[in-house]
Amino acid sequence: MTNRHKSGTPGPWGCLPTGRSTRFKRRFGNSLIRTNLVKTSKIDDLKRWAKDLRQEEPRAPGESLGGLDGGARVFDKCRASLVGWQGDYQFGCPFDQAFARRAGIRLEDFKDIVASGASDAEVAEWLTLNAGKGKHG
Repeated sequence: MTNRHKSGTPGPWGCLPTGRSTRFKRRFGNSLIRTNLVKTSKIDDLKRWAKDLRQEEPRAPGESLGGLDGGARVFDKCRASLVGWQGDYQFGCPFDQAFARRAGIRLEDFKDIVASGASDAEVAEWLTLNAGKGKHG
């Protein structure tokens, strides 16, 4: 079933955000990139905690989050990318992929929890509970 606007017409990409993260695919060149639309109130939470990577660096590669080395850096890059403050940093780079493999998580799942507006402590708890339990990627 397609979500419809109040007028009854589908929005762009056939759906509209419904108050929760809505996934859609957007075409960039020859590839499809999966993107999350983040609820506006969550953007405010993200901006409050996000580092502006256009102005400063993410945490050091060895800094841990949830007991996993590199987690804090991946978290900073993910949060900044969700609000458009990633600067020259790219979430999903080989460092991030290696972190996800070591942790046994999927970067997409990690991005979803970060997009929820979770704090450092909440993401650390999520990592502790989910590390090694899922497929990575």
